[in-house]
Amino acid sequence: MKKSDGLWLMCMPGLPRDCWAELQFRPVGDKVTLCDGLADGRGVRARVTNVTKDPDVREYTITNTKGSGKCVTKGAAAGQPYNLAEGHCFRFDLLFVDNGEEVGDKMTGQIRNKNENASLCLGVD
Repeated sequence: MKKSDGLWLMCMPGLPRDCWAELQFRPVGDKVTLCDGLADGRGVRARVTNVTKDPDVREYTITNTKGSGKCVTKGAAAGQPYNLAEGHCFRFDLLFVDNGEEVGDKMTGQIRNKNENASLCLGVD
């Protein structure tokens, strides 16, 4: 994951678009946006897991099958489970789905949810 102007971004690169799948996390408001870059019949999925807790706890999953650059967003304003604990580390998994089944490559990143001071979670398993 990389940070740009308070927004954490994960992108599965591919052609013809820059990102076949994109996950954005904005700590202020705990906003997770999932974009499906291709109208290819497949979709994308994001899994959000709290890795501060032992054992890890899956908070929620978002699936987007809209294709062609369309995005869906979830955030704290919608209440639980989208209101993520402040100061906790969360793992974000970005993957493809086909007919509801997870397929192909997966990307993973971990971020500490601290609004203006969010950072990578290093050494948290």
